[in-house]
Amino acid sequence: MILSIPELSERNPWWVDKKRINDDRHIVEAENSGIDWKPNVFAVGDLQTDAIYTLRGPRQVGKTTHIKFLIKTLLEMVNEPRSILYLSCDPINNRDELWKTLVEYLRWIKDITGDRVFIFLDEVTLIRDWQITIKDLYDSGLLKNCTLVATGYHSLDVIKGGEQLPGRRGRYKPPADREMLPMDFPNFVRAYDKELYYQIMNSTKKAKDLKQEIVSIQMHLANCT
Repeated sequence: MILSIPELSERNPWWVDKKRINDDRHIVEAENSGIDWKPNVFAVGDLQTDAIYTLRGPRQVGKTTHIKFLIKTLLEMVNEPRSILYLSCDPINNRDELWKTLVEYLRWIKDITGDRVFIFLDEVTLIRDWQITIKDLYDSGLLKNCTLVATGYHSLDVIKGGEQLPGRRGRYKPPADREMLPMDFPNFVRAYDKELYYQIMNSTKKAKDLKQEIVSIQMHLANCT
């Protein structure tokens, strides 16, 4: 399926009104979950140069939610909200459809604004040889003044795709290929109950300090004998 500009607009409601990002399902669910967890995978500062990033991680780990919060922050910074494209690759069947969709968007947006363009391709590994499309876009100059992030849950496919873009990753902030994993237990406790987390951390620190003090005393006594 090749997505037209009107179809892309329906999938990016902030093009009409920036505030509509707050109605996004992923953001609403995250903010209503009662868990304060915003993974530090990408910072907005990472996205200010011509660069191609990949983000891999298991399904349901929160990649899409992380991307949506990045978009929310970017919308506070840009003048033209249409310069931010989120594209779920589910309806796109092959790399030719991906090429035509992105070319139509890029030519359209660059007639509207000279500002930086941000493209987020979600679950791009659903498309076979997706990296060839990105390579062709780069070589044609269409990714100039553009930052692109491609996500996928097939780790090997994402890594292989990134490796097949030699010399075309741009001026990225290392690493170009990033990974998002489920929360470990300490981060889960911190996200769920910060007060409990800091109580545990303080108790752990006190226990560690006490252990070090005991070892120090034992060494001192050993030297005195």
